[in-house]
Amino acid sequence: MSEFYYENQGELTYLVYELGQDDKVDSVSLGMLTNNAIDNIAPIIYTEVNERQILKFNVTARLPLSNYLYGIISRSSMIDILYGISKALLASEEYMLNKDCFVLNDNYIYVDVNTKAITMICLPVETESDQKYDLRRRYFKELIFKTTYDLHDNNDYLAAIINSLNGSSNFSVKRFYDVLSELNPKQAVEPAAQTTQTHSRKTSGTTVQTSGVDEPGIPDNLKPYINNVKPHVPEGEDDGLIISVPTKKEKPMSLLYLLRNYNKENLKIYKAQRSGNTSRKPKDGKVSGKVKKPIGFDIPGQESNPYTPNEKINIPDGNNPKVPNRTPAAPASTSNSGQRGPEPVFRPDDFGDTVYVDDTSEISVTTLFNDRSNSKITPTLIRKRNNERIRIDSPVFRIGRDSGFNNYAVTDNRYVGHTHCHIVSRGGEFFLVDDNSKNHTYLDGQQIPPSTEIKLSHGQKFRLSDEEFEFLLY
Repeated sequence: MSEFYYENQGELTYLVYELGQDDKVDSVSLGMLTNNAIDNIAPIIYTEVNERQILKFNVTARLPLSNYLYGIISRSSMIDILYGISKALLASEEYMLNKDCFVLNDNYIYVDVNTKAITMICLPVETESDQKYDLRRRYFKELIFKTTYDLHDNNDYLAAIINSLNGSSNFSVKRFYDVLSELNPKQAVEPAAQTTQTHSRKTSGTTVQTSGVDEPGIPDNLKPYINNVKPHVPEGEDDGLIISVPTKKEKPMSLLYLLRNYNKENLKIYKAQRSGNTSRKPKDGKVSGKVKKPIGFDIPGQESNPYTPNEKINIPDGNNPKVPNRTPAAPASTSNSGQRGPEPVFRPDDFGDTVYVDDTSEISVTTLFNDRSNSKITPTLIRKRNNERIRIDSPVFRIGRDSGFNNYAVTDNRYVGHTHCHIVSRGGEFFLVDDNSKNHTYLDGQQIPPSTEIKLSHGQKFRLSDEEFEFLLY
């Protein structure tokens, strides 16, 4: 059993695999990979150091697919992903590569956020496969069913893809590739009202129905696969989707007015208004550099793809490495999906009271009621260049130069990568992860390893190349 790990060499980031005693190099595949630049397959370097055989794959400035899939995926992005993977697998026939050498694991398939190009790892190690079920078809199915899709898109393409995967007993990558080629993402119909990008993270305030098959953008032929779907919202986050909008705004009844004109009818109206005041409403405040999040849905059958950053990971023997057990960089909760920052912390002098001021009567009356549930710590970043305050409001908060993909975009610094790093919140703790960036990420002046969680504490400073931020908890 051998393991993958990451290594920095100057500006480059390599995924490294050291051959074990039981590993035997597939010399034909290795020769093809080292002497040819093959589309959608990572370049490889073979070295021997003190009788150790080492394979290095260049994954600089590329994001693991497991990370890229967190959030809502559009039609064009999903087709690009499947198309790129299929194209790489087809190269096995043209370049005489062993098809079982491809690592079908979201943690080791990479995406260039700028070009949306897919990069796969072909590990030239001889294997013996007696699988009765095609692992490639299984992987495509799992990928389809664990992704959250954009409801604004015309999602009839999913039915065509699923039918292609279920079409015959013998799965053909070439036939699947042809189906994807016909589903031209450029012809996808998107409503004019949709102005957000594919991976925007902030939830929009659009009102939608969540009854399942009546969702917009879901065709009739796909309804059997996605019955009773609803927008995917991580646990602990406000969905921001269903908002009650009154047809006519009425002035609230004050407590003083109720006392002066007390009767059962007025008491009923007063209680109804007070009950309405406690309803949750979307926030209007916007943070610079952030974009809105489109509405999405999950296809039931499997859990939504959990994002787990890579560390030093064991890769089992065989053709299709499963996601192995990991030792987390810090203590984690039993479920790390859907966390929205730390648990609320109350101070003795902070009673969390909300004040409502009524101006309908001659004498203004202030009514207080306890609302401690809204009091909690807010993780915040301070961008040192301009002292901008950035609220971390997502379980995976991305920072980079691409304004369509990241939660916060640093558009005025070309040394910051398209997707440079992200911050993970889990169980009340926060972790900084470098996204295989070209100019690296530094915490308190020390470069952190790529694709590895490093715990963040209040007051710590980190740099994306020369762009500095301070992490605060209030």
